[in-house]
Amino acid sequence: MRVFLLGVDGATYDLILPWARQGKLPNLATLLKNSYFGELASLPPITPAGWTSIITGVNCGKHGLADFLKLDLDSYQLHPTNSQDRKVRTIYNMLGEVGKKNIILNYPMTYPAEELNGSMVTGLQTPRIDDRCSYPPELIQYLEQELGEVLFMANYRERQSREDFLSDIKNLVKAREKMILHFIKKQEFDFFATVFMATDIVSHAFWKYMDENHPGRKGIPPEELDRFNNAVLDVYIQVDTSIGKIIEALQNKDTAIILVSDHGSGPLYKFVNLNKFLVEKGYMTLVQEKTDKGRLSGAISRFVRSFLSNNPARNNEKQKKDIYFHDVDWDHTKAYSWGNLCSVSLNLRGREKSGIVRTEEAEALKKEIAAELMKLADSDGKRIVDAVGFREDVFTGTHTREMPDMYMVMRDISYVGRGINPVYRDIPGRPLIEDADLSGTHRVDGIYAISDIVAKEKFVARAGGLKLTGRGYKVYDVAPTILHLFGIEIPDYFDGRVMDEAFLNNIG
Repeated sequence: MRVFLLGVDGATYDLILPWARQGKLPNLATLLKNSYFGELASLPPITPAGWTSIITGVNCGKHGLADFLKLDLDSYQLHPTNSQDRKVRTIYNMLGEVGKKNIILNYPMTYPAEELNGSMVTGLQTPRIDDRCSYPPELIQYLEQELGEVLFMANYRERQSREDFLSDIKNLVKAREKMILHFIKKQEFDFFATVFMATDIVSHAFWKYMDENHPGRKGIPPEELDRFNNAVLDVYIQVDTSIGKIIEALQNKDTAIILVSDHGSGPLYKFVNLNKFLVEKGYMTLVQEKTDKGRLSGAISRFVRSFLSNNPARNNEKQKKDIYFHDVDWDHTKAYSWGNLCSVSLNLRGREKSGIVRTEEAEALKKEIAAELMKLADSDGKRIVDAVGFREDVFTGTHTREMPDMYMVMRDISYVGRGINPVYRDIPGRPLIEDADLSGTHRVDGIYAISDIVAKEKFVARAGGLKLTGRGYKVYDVAPTILHLFGIEIPDYFDGRVMDEAFLNNIG
């Protein structure tokens, strides 16, 4: 029996089940009725961590891919993460070692491509089309000739209209479908893994148009609300149509289909600039800029600036603000926030290059900062932070040390804490709390469904309807379940367990 891992990024049953019951997602409805399905919890609910846990069977404290960025503790600079930051083997590595053929298409965090028994086209975080985005390396050129342009992502372009952006998202679905069907028809496989990213992208950008209670709708012209009211639904319908074609193509191939998402989705209202909070509470200190005093010094300064405008040293100064944390005085900073994880790290002596917090005072300081965060309120007077947790309470493994010290949940993730990242670098220039420029974001609970709809023998405890009755699992439970279907022993270091409740007695 083959296994087809079908990823739908950011998919949530909060949308799928009502739309399926209404007949708007007929293929997903049929698949779920022939599945054991439930919610799949992801911590932290972010793409690199979720998809990597799904394919490795461990939490991100072991696999090392918790964010789109990684922090250099010697320089406080951030760098994009990629597959080389993954510290454990994937299940396609394990399957290849026992002779199983793999096809891995557009799976997030797989660039640069690695050698495997089969074929790979990398996914999210692929920076460019080159011979590192496929295995074998020449595969990408073949696909461009056979299929046309190979799309990895749909990103908003500056001054792009919403109509064009939505069109790009839909084109991404078309390209993904075309490639998947090509490989199903042209190559034999034992394990196939692929991910549709469009459901996540459209939820980030267009959630407010379908959500009548979203505060971000205020001031939007009625005709614009009407025009994009069904944007999210339309993309889900398009992905549903692609899923129907995939199921049809898998007929007579004796395949177990496992449908998963890396996290769920929901509305986003506000950003909380955590470094601004840390400055205001005295845990972070910024470098004090010297100001000109007096007209003479001001005139001299203007002359010097004009004279040096084309000087390389001056240009270097202009580029300074492109450096992460360029304005932080580390010798007087106890805590900072970085990346996209709604988190805070201590500037710990012996870990960070300029750390000042002693190990013996770290626990007390974390509790102190947590208490201050719990007091944080918005203009409505209501508290923002639901809970603060420490990394050791959630993650295990040798790479836990590389992760932030503290995490928080803000109003059921409708508020998101922003640390330093490629967009939010200006600490003093941003307000503490601001309206989000996106209207949707992630939730902890994603989806899973295990189906034998195209398998020769029925082995799944079918739901039979569209009611969420399956047991809740975690993202790292997917990998051991796939190995179980292949009859391969589960490694001792796995955090996940087999989804036993999904199976009838004639499996395993």
